[in-house]
Amino acid sequence: MCEPDNGNVNQDQPNSDASLTRTAQAVNAGSGFVGAVGIEQQYENAKLVTADLNRQAFEAESAARVEAEDIRELVTRKTATARAALAAAGVNVEFGSSDVIIKEINKDGEQDALITIKNGQARAEQLRYAAKVNKINARLNRLTGHFSNIMETGAKAAKLSGGG
Repeated sequence: MCEPDNGNVNQDQPNSDASLTRTAQAVNAGSGFVGAVGIEQQYENAKLVTADLNRQAFEAESAARVEAEDIRELVTRKTATARAALAAAGVNVEFGSSDVIIKEINKDGEQDALITIKNGQARAEQLRYAAKVNKINARLNRLTGHFSNIMETGAKAAKLSGGG
């Protein structure tokens, strides 16, 4: 008569069904652990990508501000050069068309500087958005990965125990 398996492994028979079941369960548990480690590593990598995207956003804004200051300095030099040239030609630079020319140079230069800043801000916003999306995707992938791991391990366990 066959005795029901109560979980005790027969030491005299190393290849018994109980021994094979325990070995298979240990292997499956190990594969679930390895899968979880891989999921966590992917999550950590995604966090690094998110941090890098945020750093790039900061750098884009900073670079745009520096470039805008360079534009403003160039405009100041152009304005000074224009004033000097007009004054050397005997033109009064305080009013009239010469004053209009100098104001246009300043206005165009400031407009270029502001456009540069806005472009840097837009690029930074794109990078921050990409970082947010990456962070959300990383969290979702982590959750679904662990959930899939749990479901797979449960299905394997059920199959080993004769339930599936």
